Amino acid sequence: MENIYLEKTVVHTKSFLVTVKDKLMELYQQEWREQVNTMPKLRTYKLIKEQYGAETYLCNHYDRGVISVMSRFRCGTFPLKIETGRWRGLQFHERVCTQCETGAVESELHFLMSKIQYKSYISLW
Repeated sequence: MENIYLEKTVVHTKSFLVTVKDKLMELYQQEWREQVNTMPKLRTYKLIKEQYGAETYLCNHYDRGVISVMSRFRCGTFPLKIETGRWRGLQFHERVCTQCETGAVESELHFLMSKIQYKSYISLW
């Protein structure tokens, strides 16, 4: 793009605008990824979200409650010990699951992988 400006060559306006838009989107996505990677709270979001853009489940005709649960889970605001413990000032290792006896931190991964008790929540998805 810089060469077009420096050489002052004549270009087709529409194709130039598409090129500029694509480049700006690419730069924004790189910046978005870098910002997401610096936020520990988005630990699950980073695992799920690979590229910038709206998720398809937001456009589906799900009940608002289902969309709310999915969004809260993905964004780290679902009321698991990993989050509620942070609010209370507990150290990471102290945010232990009270529903099982494994001593594991109650994280989103723990919730998904080992929670029979939460089957009603999971069945919403």
